[in-house]
Amino acid sequence: MATTAERIKQLRKKKSISQSELAALIGVKNNTVSTWERGTRKPDFEALDLLSDYFEVSFEYILGSSDKEEARVKPTQKELDTLALSSIADEIKEITEKYSRLSDKSQKMIDALINATYHLEKQCDELKGETFKIEVTLIQD
Repeated sequence: MATTAERIKQLRKKKSISQSELAALIGVKNNTVSTWERGTRKPDFEALDLLSDYFEVSFEYILGSSDKEEARVKPTQKELDTLALSSIADEIKEITEKYSRLSDKSQKMIDALINATYHLEKQCDELKGETFKIEVTLIQD
């Protein structure tokens, strides 16, 4: 099956539009479509939703998990939740990889900023109510 990058490029070319035209149509920055098509980033949930509507195909087709180019069916709440969590997981992975490459000094500064901000928002009762569980698997090369 095709990758997400290949699918987006294939669908865009099928519509005979440029990367910048697609970006304008779905409301993202010009270089965003390029990063998707190179495979360096995947569309977040909102962008995936817009792409699915514009190209009139399912999320699964865009993501490369299905070869059936069928019209989009409104996803269930469970599917929406799964996609949203998947997007968050990708972002957390990217942030964690960047953080792990920073010096100890920079990591300590970031930790202090996060802790101070958390305590300030908690004190002002401004913390968001949503929570989710994260499981981490360590893989050693």
